[in-house]
Amino acid sequence: MLGSHCIKHSSNLQSTVSLSSGESEFYALVKAGCVGLGLKTMMSEWGLPLNLILYSDSSAARGIVSRKGLGKTRHVQSRYLWIQEKVGSKELAVEAVGTDNNLADLCTKPLTADQCWKHMARMGQKAVDGRHAQAKQLV
Repeated sequence: MLGSHCIKHSSNLQSTVSLSSGESEFYALVKAGCVGLGLKTMMSEWGLPLNLILYSDSSAARGIVSRKGLGKTRHVQSRYLWIQEKVGSKELAVEAVGTDNNLADLCTKPLTADQCWKHMARMGQKAVDGRHAQAKQLV
């Protein structure tokens, strides 16, 4: 999000095999960090320096990115540990997000209609009835 505008949102399958949910959430933070740092660099080149904050509902993943090295984890591939350095140098921050405010839940969990509408509204999306005037007509 950039202010109240959704700049990028995606949901995809994870290509790296994980042996725990914390490890899986860690890999998701790494992916989000990659995309976020790329957008941060682009905005900086346009003269709009920004702070990058990644939100995660996983205390295990937040713990992994907040320390140096593997710690008690044994299966994390070391090539993904670069994010620890970025967090340590404050190039990006990782913060907790509660279930009520986690926009990612829209693509990953079954939600009530009210929760879906709330998350969509926070991303600047809305649903309208009917068809756009330029939409092709069905035969």
